[in-house]
Amino acid sequence: MLKTIKPKLVIYTTLLGDKEPLGDPLSEITDLDTDLDISYVCFTDSQSLTSDTWELKSLDLHLLSTDKMCRQAKALPHLFFPEYQYSLWIDNIVKLKRLPRLSDLETKNKYLFKLFLHSGRSSLFEEACAIHGLGYESSETLLNQIEHYSKFINLSSVAPLSTTTVIFREHHHPSVIKFGQTWWSHILNFSKRDQLSFDFVRVLLQTQVDYLEGTKMNNDLVYPQENFSSSRVLANFDERKYSYIHDIPQSEAGKSKELYFNSSPDMQRSNRYARRNSSLSLILNLSHSGMTSRFSPRRNIESFLESKLTSFVNQTSNALVISDSTITAKSPQYTREEIHNFKKACQIYLSNSFITDTSNLELTDTQGNDSNHICFDMVFIFNLSSQSVFNTLPSVLAKMNNAKASLIYFASETIDLETITHALSTMDKKIQVSLTGFFNELTGEYIDNSIVSLQW
Repeated sequence: MLKTIKPKLVIYTTLLGDKEPLGDPLSEITDLDTDLDISYVCFTDSQSLTSDTWELKSLDLHLLSTDKMCRQAKALPHLFFPEYQYSLWIDNIVKLKRLPRLSDLETKNKYLFKLFLHSGRSSLFEEACAIHGLGYESSETLLNQIEHYSKFINLSSVAPLSTTTVIFREHHHPSVIKFGQTWWSHILNFSKRDQLSFDFVRVLLQTQVDYLEGTKMNNDLVYPQENFSSSRVLANFDERKYSYIHDIPQSEAGKSKELYFNSSPDMQRSNRYARRNSSLSLILNLSHSGMTSRFSPRRNIESFLESKLTSFVNQTSNALVISDSTITAKSPQYTREEIHNFKKACQIYLSNSFITDTSNLELTDTQGNDSNHICFDMVFIFNLSSQSVFNTLPSVLAKMNNAKASLIYFASETIDLETITHALSTMDKKIQVSLTGFFNELTGEYIDNSIVSLQW
């Protein structure tokens, strides 16, 4: 009687650097029944790891960071497993509910390529904002990547989004190899967050994928993953912040992650060490706004703006934009394009806000409708002279929410402080005043006190 030969599948992962304990995908399994011949491989740079489940294989880092290198095997399984036809990538934190079966390797396509749909996001814009908001990547890296992608395809066509936590592949098929090579080049050249590049490459190469039933949070194969487990050093860990807080010389900040990982009594997840990114900064940049340091005239005031607007993010509110529509000069005034892009960003950042436009301080919008009946929570004034703004300030404030509101005046010149002091002395409410300026690269000068914020 001939012995049945089971198809061979390798389940594999990587664990490089000191960021989390080695996982065990079989720790929660109760039924080990399968019709596949399964091996388990973990690539690591550690000499001290031991495991009853994984076959541990050494992975040289060469000149790459651990964040990049740990994704090489993920993208290119054909290089690491020449003797296997099928592979299943799982993140180190994944725990299996059951072992894979032959039915998991079935596909309607010419080759096996299966993973889960994303459980929450549906566009590259949302993915980029999530990565940035969590502090997992810098805005410059993400913006370079998104701008590059937009040259090749309409980014709205990149849908649906996939989750790369679990990936079945017939990894020697030419289409899968080509996908992996292209995906790896994007991971090397852009963000280490490989989900941002995965679906762009999938759409660009027209790679055929199947989606597993359910999502990674609700399915019959794996348990929901605890991405924010207290036993992990998260991707937003700021080594330089940690070294500063703990009196470690900044030149030795590279040791911080290891020290944090090995700290006692445990590695409590703490926002204290998290890298903090400005959500508004990314949105302004995606809107091509000159309020940032990326687009001319590089006013670099996004942090100032976010500190004044963040309390309105989840609030249903009304905003008014007042600007001189006759402005045509580019320096140091705010151009129509700048104002338009700023409003576009505000509409995304303040998604529950209704924005009204007017070209003067009489509060009449661009359609000629009287705006006096609207109670405004935010007012943004551009280019108008400080004398006209502060002379009419009482009437403007009278149209604003008396309990909580913010007015930001963007002037085209330094504002006289005595003018501000005199105007506020006539007010019958306590107003918090903040001033800032910006360096105008077009004129090569810093314009002091050219932006004033009034809040109450």
